[in-house]
Amino acid sequence: MKITVPEDGSVSGGSIVTGEGEPSAHVVIEGEVLSEPVFKGHQLVLSGTLGLKFGVKLPKDFDAAGSYVTFTVNGQEQTVETKYAEDGTNGRKVYTCTLNTLQMAENIEAVFHYGNNQTVSQTYTLEQYFQYFDEHEDEYDEKTLKILHAVANYGYYAQPYLIDLHKLKDKYAKITKNYPTEFDYEAIKTAVSKYKFTKSFGTSAVTAASYKLSLDADTALSVMVKVPEGTEVEMSASFGGKTYDEVTKQNSTTYVIKIPGIKASQLGDTVTVTGKAGGDFTITISALSYVRSILEGGDKYSEDARKTVAALYQYYTAVTGK
Repeated sequence: MKITVPEDGSVSGGSIVTGEGEPSAHVVIEGEVLSEPVFKGHQLVLSGTLGLKFGVKLPKDFDAAGSYVTFTVNGQEQTVETKYAEDGTNGRKVYTCTLNTLQMAENIEAVFHYGNNQTVSQTYTLEQYFQYFDEHEDEYDEKTLKILHAVANYGYYAQPYLIDLHKLKDKYAKITKNYPTEFDYEAIKTAVSKYKFTKSFGTSAVTAASYKLSLDADTALSVMVKVPEGTEVEMSASFGGKTYDEVTKQNSTTYVIKIPGIKASQLGDTVTVTGKAGGDFTITISALSYVRSILEGGDKYSEDARKTVAALYQYYTAVTGK
């Protein structure tokens, strides 16, 4: 509906009035009436798991039974059923797309499925969200600002390191967004010096132990033990109130246990691995032990590696407030 206001008039409430305040027409202004679901708004996941939330506004009296959202990122698909979605504001349902570090600039193709094979869709990226954030920065509190900056910087510095490490050139869209920051390696080294990799082999047959931290698919910690060939190994890991007991035999002398999905807020939490290999052994470690080893390794590691773990540590402190 197009309404022309007289040159000397204005809109007051539901009426157009002349310069003298006399009504010249009656106007009824209605709120938005939805006939189908529509994507409305985005939000960064602030719990420490990398991801982006998509809001979906549903029509009044909408039957959401059987509906779901699929997210496709760089050929990988994930599904979130409406019954597992969060309840957002203004009648929205909120669906979370989890991302790995390398996917931060990738298109997220979100499709809401409902009814009889009906769909609505939207394409968005985490980098677009940062652009929106920059335009609305005054709407965020200080802690949220720090987390937003830290997430962007972590992706920006980690991507070139991971691409080189795993030979993934041209596999992912380039992350271009970052915020001014300085990395004080010495200060970070001091802060993480207590996060040691400790090993107690006791009377067991374990001859060596090592670990690695994966930062690409998700933040996962793997602990490896080496034993003489023919030695049977049992071990489990305790972390975040959960027990992990799936052990993989990497070769005839090496066994591996993996702790996946470590949140940024959990990077400083201790992982305790206990096991038997002809005797008991115990290993303790945290994801920040990796930060410590890279920064203490000096020229053994590249500048990209140092920037990556420093950005990871800043992400951790932003989320935890430490």
